[in-house]
Amino acid sequence: MEPSPPELLEEIVEEVLLRFPPDDPASLVRAALVCRLWRRLVSAATFRRRFREFHFHRTAPLLGALCPGRAGAGDLRPTSRFVPTSSFRPPHAARYGWNAVDARRGRVLLERWPWGSGPLRTELAVWDPATGEQRELPSLPMELNVYPRSWAAAVLCAAAGNCDHLDCRWGSFLVVFVEIEHDSNKICSRIYSSELAAWGEQTFSDLRCRHDHDHCFKPEPGVLMGNALYFLFNSNHGIVRYDLTTREASTIDMRPAFHPQHIVLMTMDDGRLGFAAMEDNNCGLKLNLWSRVVGGDDDKDARFVRCRVIDLPKALNAPKVSPHASGFAHGAGVLFIWTFDGLYSMDIKSEELREVPGTRYCHGFANVVPYLSFHTPAGTALLLYDR
Repeated sequence: MEPSPPELLEEIVEEVLLRFPPDDPASLVRAALVCRLWRRLVSAATFRRRFREFHFHRTAPLLGALCPGRAGAGDLRPTSRFVPTSSFRPPHAARYGWNAVDARRGRVLLERWPWGSGPLRTELAVWDPATGEQRELPSLPMELNVYPRSWAAAVLCAAAGNCDHLDCRWGSFLVVFVEIEHDSNKICSRIYSSELAAWGEQTFSDLRCRHDHDHCFKPEPGVLMGNALYFLFNSNHGIVRYDLTTREASTIDMRPAFHPQHIVLMTMDDGRLGFAAMEDNNCGLKLNLWSRVVGGDDDKDARFVRCRVIDLPKALNAPKVSPHASGFAHGAGVLFIWTFDGLYSMDIKSEELREVPGTRYCHGFANVVPYLSFHTPAGTALLLYDR
């Protein structure tokens, strides 16, 4: 009888496991089922850290998206459902009565819509889909409009520039809240700190915009570029820029204006701010990408210039309801497109188009919220993934 082959050294096994693709978390689960040694390696905190460090050259993978919809037949409560684009499965895919506002670094910012009798007061919470943990934030000292929305918000890592963002979803976070005060023509802002478990003092900035429109925000996540957040107005006439260093807000005019189109803000490959918009005319269905170009030294002279046109298949176009851009996964370069038959995802670089299963219920009035994060299984978390 031939002797058994020698076992691989533990260090070699770990080096192999580190090279598993981060956009397929289930592969690590399957590896953990091989034997006790592999399970111990995969579930160790040191491995999770090394796994993130090994793949640090790339951004966190796109694991899925939060889609707006209803709770079910006869239950009209607004509900956000996690739709996977990978093997990752959260323990509770639906947040009944909650709507996803933003997601970043493994955290999802939720709003609870007022339902039934009582004051129209929107409440906010931060949810970790991987663990199911949800932290409700203290109520803001004002009533918020549900629709049209006079406010926007984003969730961020509290460490900002001092964090490598490899494992920061376990740490402290901030929630930036921006609201338009129409009576005073001001932009007021507050920041919630998880360390203090409280909202900070209000700051005010003048609302200056060339276009005379109702200044309400589009229900889509903000864009984080450098040290600033960008939020789009509902009528596409302008953008609010919030500086995280000075904690001041300013407005950017959309020139030219794009009032009739459903657009989605995005980050371009060259680091500029841009947006995507669908165009349906006699020449067929097209996706237009626009980039912000600054003229001279004055940021106010910036304009949006169309930099790319992508022809889309006619199969996306359904009668009566035109498709539109519905969300952008910053860092992953993936655009979500809403159609009457459900969602599609498009890789902007390769132009590869994929259908996202199980999204027929997804409402088109609000954008989806992409979810990007590094995840490695640990203990009972192995149950979160397909085997």
